[in-house]
This record gives sequence, C-alpha cells and structure tokens, in this order.
Amino acid sequence: MGHPSHIEPGAIVVTAMKTRMSTQWIGRLGLAVATVLAPALAACNSHPIKPTEYDNFQESEDDIPISVNRDVDILFVIDDSRSMAEEQATLARNFGPLLERLDRDDVRANYRIAITTTDDGHWLCGNGDEGAFQLSSCLGRADDFRTTIDGQSRDFFQEACAEICAYESIDVLPTTTFSDPTPRPRPWIESIDGVSNLPEGISPVDAFKCFAPQGVTGCGLEAPLETMRKGLTLTTDPTAPEFGFVRPGAILAVVIVTDEADCSSRWDEVRDPWDKNGSQALWTEENIAKGQLTSEVCWFGGVHCEESPDGTKECWAVDKAADGSETQDPSQAVLHPLDRYVDFLAKLEADKQVINPDQQLLVAVLTGVPSGYDGGAIPYTDGDDAEFLRENGIGAGCASDNGKAAPPVRLAELADAFRADDDDVNLYSVCEPDYSNAMSAIAAAIDQQVRPPCVPTCVGDSDLDREGLQPDCQLTEEYVTYEGDEISYSIPACLAVDGSWALPEGHDVCYRSLTDRDGSTPEDDDDMSPTCAEEGWNLELSLMRRNDASAPPGARVRARCSVSQLQAVDCPGLEG
Repeated sequence: MGHPSHIEPGAIVVTAMKTRMSTQWIGRLGLAVATVLAPALAACNSHPIKPTEYDNFQESEDDIPISVNRDVDILFVIDDSRSMAEEQATLARNFGPLLERLDRDDVRANYRIAITTTDDGHWLCGNGDEGAFQLSSCLGRADDFRTTIDGQSRDFFQEACAEICAYESIDVLPTTTFSDPTPRPRPWIESIDGVSNLPEGISPVDAFKCFAPQGVTGCGLEAPLETMRKGLTLTTDPTAPEFGFVRPGAILAVVIVTDEADCSSRWDEVRDPWDKNGSQALWTEENIAKGQLTSEVCWFGGVHCEESPDGTKECWAVDKAADGSETQDPSQAVLHPLDRYVDFLAKLEADKQVINPDQQLLVAVLTGVPSGYDGGAIPYTDGDDAEFLRENGIGAGCASDNGKAAPPVRLAELADAFRADDDDVNLYSVCEPDYSNAMSAIAAAIDQQVRPPCVPTCVGDSDLDREGLQPDCQLTEEYVTYEGDEISYSIPACLAVDGSWALPEGHDVCYRSLTDRDGSTPEDDDDMSPTCAEEGWNLELSLMRRNDASAPPGARVRARCSVSQLQAVDCPGLEG
C-alpha cells in the first residue's frame, strides 16, 4: 500500500489486557512493561509451534507507560561579543545536520528553535538582550557586525552574515501555542507535522543561517547562564513575545555557544569588582597597574584553582565575595551561584517528568575545550600566551586559526549535571572549524528521547487464521484545553482504500498497526522502525491525522492491547 501524507507516531500510554497466566517483566530504559508468559512455557522447546487456539482476552489491566514524544524545544544561547564572528558563521553553516536528523522519517520531530544572546546588560555595557529571543535576518543588522579591536575598526558583516544568509528579511507566519489559541507571529522557528512557520520556499535551515549570526557588539562580560534563565522565564510571562515557547510535554534542549567563561554576575548589587575605584581584589597586579578591567574578574569571581604536580590546574566553581574570599551567602557573591541555574533547569525537568517520567532535559555547550574532546578532565593551565592570560585569568582551553577560547568551569559543571549517563559527552570544542559533528551529536541526544511508539509488551494475536500478527487494541486520545477542560475520545483504526490509507468518516485521526519486524512482507507501510524491532517488540502504533488537524498541544494517546500468552512464539526477540 502507498504511504499517506500525514502519518505520525503518538505520545502513547499502553494498557495491557492480560490473561490468567502472566508474569511481570521490567524492560530496559526503566519502563514498567507488562507481558504474559506462562511459567509452564519455560519447558517448551526452542522452536514452539503456534497453538491453534488460546484465549487472549481475559482482562486484568496494568498501565504500561511508554516514552513517545516528538515535540522538541531548543534554545540556542549565542555569544555576541566581539570575538565571536567566525564562530557564529561556523554555527550557521553547520546547523543542517541537527535538523536533518530531526526531520528523518523515523523521528519526524515537531520542533521549535529559539535564539538569545549572552548579553545581560551589564553596568559597564549598557542595555542588553537579557534573554529576549532574537529573530531577525542578519542582513538587516549590518551595524551589529562592526566593532573596534585594539583600536582598529573591524567589519565582520561579509564573512559572518552576507556570505551565509540569503534573505534580507524573514517574517514568520502566525501560529498558536498551548497557552495562546490566537494565531500570532512568534519569535522562533517552528516545524509542526512537517509544516513550518516560515514563508514558502524558506527552509528552517536557511532561516537559521540568517537568524543565528547575532553580531559582535554584545557585552564582553558574557552571561550565558543568566540570559538562558531569563529567556526561559520569559516563556512563562503572558505579556512577553516568548510566552508559550516551552511546551508542557516537549523535550527541552539548551545549546550554549561561547568562547568565554560564564560571567553571570550580580553587577547591579555587587559593583565593587567592576569599579576601577573599587577594591580590585579580583584583579591581577598587571591589570591594576594598567587600570584595565578584563574578563579575568569573571574567572576569579567564580572559580577556584589549585596547582597539580604536573603543572596543570584543577579548577571548580565557587562563590566568591568582592574581596576574593569564598562565601556561603548568595547575597554577597560576585556571580550568581551555579546552583541558581542547576536548580532552575532541574525544576523544568521535574515538571516535564510529571507528564513523562523518563524525559531528560538536555544541555550542550560549545566552549573552550580541546578539539576532539571526548569527556574526562578538562586541562587548565596558564598557557604561554601572556596577553590571553591577562584578559581571561586562565590560559586558553582551545585554539584555532580564528582565535582562542577560555576553558569552561561553571558551564562544564552545569553540563555535567545534565548528562544523560556516564558515557554522555555534552561539551564540544568551539574552536573546531566545523560544528557538524557537534550538531549531529546534539541531534542524536534528542533522538534518543524522540522514540518511536513501540508497544512495550508482547502483543497477542487475535486472529490465528490470518497470516501475521492481528493485534487487538483500543486507542484513546486525551488532552487538556486552553480553558482547562479535559477532552478524551477514541481513535479508530485507519481504513485501507484503493491501495492507500484513509481516515474513517468523521474522524481527524486514526491508527495503523506496524507489525513487520524484518521486512518479510512485500509492503513497506507495515514496517516497524529499527528501534522497536531491535528491542524485540512485535507491535508499533502509527497515527495518521487529517492534513489540517495537528495533534492538540500536550496530547497523549492511551492504547489497550491484548497480550500474548506465548511470548516465545510471538516475541522471540524478547527471550533471554
């Protein structure tokens, strides 16, 4: 049969209709999975014959949660200081692999992508973006790419924008959100069920090439953690354009791109470190003699290092007061304590886990780690570049033809707090000439959570006279309206009509059962995804919606399926 134009996996919770003879099996990934395997079957031979009849419909119910979610919200926090022109260009050029993976047929993510900068409006820099989402073509912001470095005027417009972006302006189309049913232009890129909020002919990748270059006039005391927090907080403010960006059940990923140490400072309350007439306790003698404030204050104000026997340093985040002493009083700290951001993101993650217990918030940082960094300890040294040391308080963490980048401590510890597992690497070198590998790795981390809707139990065959698995399932979709009303309705099976699939009359959504694990049937529209097949399940559910009927925001689907009494026959891949 042919493929319909609008098929999607759903966010599904399965309820198994179990028979009298059953045992519980806990699947990997922490999913509580109900299967049926009679104890007597343990003595069966390794190639049991399919029985001619057995009752598959004794109803004893167990809820089986399944992590299926195609909604992804990604916030990019991009350093817009004067040293970042080349890095912004590299990000814009190499963004494609991320969306290529999210757009794959076995993922088909519903994604939103927002951009903010690291400019928090420091006392010495004037007004900043303070987390506000930025969505305008760089071709209309030529002045943002002109700055002065070492007394020399520099213009990065051509290399960081004009050579990459093809659109003078991009006006996003009006869309709704979970919290706002009125269509409005939103300050983010969006693609839902394959339909974007961009003008016809402009792809999300091409739009990002124009939106990502943020220029080089932002504050040089970069505050990526604070602008990240402010940006995500704005998404909860009904008066802000950012309102509604973060969807309740969506996977949330934060991607920070910077070549400096985090300087999320409490400058409006603790001004002494930034005042040339202050104590200068966090200044080196050389900068005191020169009367020059540099980013070293950010380093010394939030990091403590100790020398190692091999000449390297071990460094970790601490809270320091203006006099350079460590403090346990957040109100005295020069920088906002790191816990402010770990706790903030952990709360967002916990809120999402109420909807999906297996969901993890994702953090990735392109920063000053060595090229090819694959985890482990980050080397900290004073290096051999006296000027870089004077500017940053530490030697470079990486270098390229485009310059050098300070190593992370606070950013690294935040990233470590949100690693998916011990083998996860979510720090990438900002000095790489190509970010394709980093973008692919970030997409792969998202992909791990955008799982296909495998039914994580061995589903029984309801019709032994027909070839192949004939599952017996009943599906229900549930969601909460903008007004708080709970809506629930049944989802029927899709109809086979003239070699294709069709919606039953009067319905906006239907489901299909995918049961071909190994490509043994001549059709390809019953093929299970590799993930479900490799894990040993024998049923995957796929939803088809009317082209103009997207899934309601936050919708979940519950499925109740009969369960096999003969797992050895119906699900041999689960044996062992």
